[in-house]
Amino acid sequence: MRHAVLVSVALAGVSLGCSDAGGGGGGSASCASDASCGGNIVGTWTIVQACNVKAAVAPGACGDRTDTFSEQAQSGTFVFRADGTATETLRTTGTLTEMTPPACLASASQTCADIDAEYKSLVQAGSSYTSANCTDNAGTCVCTLTFDTTTNVSGTYATSGSTLTVTSNGSASASYCVTGSTLVFSVATTTGDPPSVYVLTRQ
Repeated sequence: MRHAVLVSVALAGVSLGCSDAGGGGGGSASCASDASCGGNIVGTWTIVQACNVKAAVAPGACGDRTDTFSEQAQSGTFVFRADGTATETLRTTGTLTEMTPPACLASASQTCADIDAEYKSLVQAGSSYTSANCTDNAGTCVCTLTFDTTTNVSGTYATSGSTLTVTSNGSASASYCVTGSTLVFSVATTTGDPPSVYVLTRQ
């Protein structure tokens, strides 16, 4: 098997998307809002906007292969309980375009038809892929895959000042700010990119 799209928890890794969540309305809050005032985070929160959130792909054997994401959208809910437990349900949809040059095909002893059959078998197996199609373009295999994946994660959390720390198969921190019915949290990256920012509204 070559690889699959990886989607992980916003606070425990990296999530796909850079979009407004469908059907949401975050009032006057935006991804430019303050995310460092702290506050009472207990409650059920729905994502209405996600900004600067990078796509995550499992590493391939050939470094010349490229993966491009588009039409991404996220929706989901975070629940922070008074007893220090937390749950998240995150749905991510979008399109992945993968381009595999001839050298990568040769090194893997594959043809574009092989890759096409492999991805189509994933769709049939009921994976996160909802459709897959690969075509040969002058020796480069161009695959277009649509995906729809939902993750459900449980863990614990703690707050200190304006820092939120979530633990679930590892620990990660974010700065956060609760203002009325709006929660904004900002997750620093390790790549020098701007932080990933989420705007949520209380249910």
